[in-house]
Amino acid sequence: MELARLSNVLYKVCKITFIFFLLLLNEAVVKINAVIGLIGLKRNSPNEIALDRYMALVENQLPLNRFGNGSKWESMECAVCLHEFKEGEEMTELKCKHAFHKDCLNRWLQHNERALYPLCRSPVLSEEVMLEFWRREKDYYSEEQLLDWHFSFHTRNSDLD
Repeated sequence: MELARLSNVLYKVCKITFIFFLLLLNEAVVKINAVIGLIGLKRNSPNEIALDRYMALVENQLPLNRFGNGSKWESMECAVCLHEFKEGEEMTELKCKHAFHKDCLNRWLQHNERALYPLCRSPVLSEEVMLEFWRREKDYYSEEQLLDWHFSFHTRNSDLD
C-alpha cells in the first residue's frame, strides 16, 4: 500500500516536472526568436515580402487625409477601433463614406486575405489593380489563393448588383 502511494506521488512529480520543462522550452524558443530578429538573421518569407508590397499598393491607392476641426467627413469615428478622430490624425475616408485611422485600416487589411473593407465588405482595390498585383506576385502566391480572391471579388460584386 505504501509502495502504491509512493508510486502515485512520483508519477505526479514527474508529470509536473515535464509540464515545467515544456514551459521553459517554450520560453527559450521565444527568447531565441527575439534575439534572431534583433540581430537580423531572420529573413522575411516570400509571403511577408509580398504582403509588404501589397500594403504599399493599398496605401498608394487610398486617399490619406489629416482629420481637423470643420472637416467635411461624415464620420467622426474610426470604423475599426470606434475611437473618435483627433485633430491631426492620419485617416482615410472611402467612397463608401466609411472612415478609418490609417493604422487601423492597415492592420485590418493585413489580416483580411480577401481585401475587403471591414464594414461594407466592398473590395479595397479594383479588380484590374488586384489582377495586375497578382500577376506580378504569382511567384509568392499559389494559384488556389489567386482563384479564391478572384471568386470572392466576383461574389461580392454580384451581391451589390
